[in-house]
Amino acid sequence: MGITIRKGIPTRCFSKNIPNLTVGIGGDRLEVGIHVNNEQVYSETLFPVNATITVSELGNLLTSYVRRPLVAQCHITMEEYKNGSATDRSSIDFTLVYCEADVSTSCDDFCNNHFLSLLIGTKITAVGRLEYLHYVGNDAANVTAYYTDGSTQSYGVTPMSSNPTFTTIDVSPKGYMQPGKALRG
Repeated sequence: MGITIRKGIPTRCFSKNIPNLTVGIGGDRLEVGIHVNNEQVYSETLFPVNATITVSELGNLLTSYVRRPLVAQCHITMEEYKNGSATDRSSIDFTLVYCEADVSTSCDDFCNNHFLSLLIGTKITAVGRLEYLHYVGNDAANVTAYYTDGSTQSYGVTPMSSNPTFTTIDVSPKGYMQPGKALRG
């Protein structure tokens, strides 16, 4: 039979909301290892019940390892054994995003559609204020300035700082002023 992943883990998930991993095996035990950013944090021999193994409470196990870097690469290895011999191998890779809150949507949905929408209400700033935006990832950023005459202008933004995990951009109003135009609040 080999290893059959019955319920896997999405390619990106919040640390608090990692779903259970359920696998079916034909052997008599499964060696499971978990690495977070290439550091082994879990290594156990698990035994099936009715040819099924469920690894649960992964959020409780892994959240502390992603608290400092905020985003981590996770690698789960599984090796099935039957009568003392390895019979199958499988692995799962996913990105873990630190989150202590129990969020009711997927990490992908939240990061793609809701991230800034949690800042409920109108945000007002003023010329002369420094405004920085920090975000997870290295994606290029664009800022759209809205002017009181109804026009808009899109700007590409050069990161102020960046590493493989985070990017910081300056979104201060002074960077989007145009002669003869006033920024809309």
